[in-house]
Amino acid sequence: MNDWLQVLRESADLRRKFHESIASLEPKVRRLARGGWTLPMWATPAQTAAIAKMVPLRSLDSFFVRLYSAPGSPQYLEMTQALESSPRLRPWRATLRDILRAYEGGLYRLVIPAALAVFEGVYADTVDHLRRRGHPKTLAEQERKSAARGLESVVSASISEFINQLYKNIDFGLRAPRRLNRNWVHHGRIAPRRSRADALRLLHAIHTVSSSRRPGRIEIERMVRDPAVRAMLQSH
Repeated sequence: MNDWLQVLRESADLRRKFHESIASLEPKVRRLARGGWTLPMWATPAQTAAIAKMVPLRSLDSFFVRLYSAPGSPQYLEMTQALESSPRLRPWRATLRDILRAYEGGLYRLVIPAALAVFEGVYADTVDHLRRRGHPKTLAEQERKSAARGLESVVSASISEFINQLYKNIDFGLRAPRRLNRNWVHHGRIAPRRSRADALRLLHAIHTVSSSRRPGRIEIERMVRDPAVRAMLQSH
């Protein structure tokens, strides 16, 4: 009996450390999003924290472009496979396949407006607003405020900050923004730049949004039992 009690106490302690470790990521993923990049779904918590800490904001674009553009990049392969096979992306699958072909052909000016539209639709679907009115910034802030602590709050914080940047309200009478702005592109106030970084950041964001879901108890238990995660938590 004492052995079982010890196992239960250790399991509860690991779960607590897991949630604390995940919660500490929130300011880090917000920083990445301010630089134009949502939470990378292929990265471990430690890898995400390292990117946020070690890569300056001004260098994030070049970092992710190099990462995704390296020959045989496992990150690019994981992302594109998810974009082409995720059940949550079924309504946009044909469009996404065309977008990926255009991206791989270097047609970034075509990729950007198409990927913006897909991102907006996927996000609306994720928050159950596909058939209802609602501005993405408002929806993202509502999701952030209602998110449970832990994984859900980290993902919501990342997406909310990214959307705040992407949908930033900049009057059309002012100088054109240097960073990608959905309103300026979709309302024809500026032509999309021939930017591999902008094309990738949108594909990356679609991957984040389509992969995000509220983690259930079974998933958390599985993650806590993972030897790599246990080692990370026990070192704290």
